[in-house]
Amino acid sequence: MDKPLQSSASPRGEGSLEPFMMIILVVLGIINFLRGCVHWLVPDSGAGSIAGMALNTSSAPNIIFLLAADGIGQFAWGAVYLYIALRERRFMGAIFLLEALKTGAILFTEYVTKPPAAPIPGRFLQMTTFVTAAAIVLLSFRRPSEPAQEFP
Repeated sequence: MDKPLQSSASPRGEGSLEPFMMIILVVLGIINFLRGCVHWLVPDSGAGSIAGMALNTSSAPNIIFLLAADGIGQFAWGAVYLYIALRERRFMGAIFLLEALKTGAILFTEYVTKPPAAPIPGRFLQMTTFVTAAAIVLLSFRRPSEPAQEFP
């Protein structure tokens, strides 16, 4: 029986989540890597060019800096996700738990405690990521089905 939040030892085992987890983690890694590069390396960090924020205020440099700092974090998490998916699969369960907690906290902040004045460009991806990561975490707690008993 698999332990909760651990991928199975055999990636080809019947009912194993590992192949699905690996694909999703690679996709999330690439998205975070690219998104992080944009926020970190684009001159306005995507504030004006992507989010449509007005950058003619005195706080514009702070907004640009905060988005660039967030981009560095996204870039780093993307690299970690790719490394785990391609080299250290034993950490996939734990990283999906962290992803579910992280995106859940972001969505809670966005919709409950500190809603922004304008919609966030990546909000639908955040919702999809949260639902997928939470589903993977919950599915990892399931017990493998027992073989059907044969009667003589």
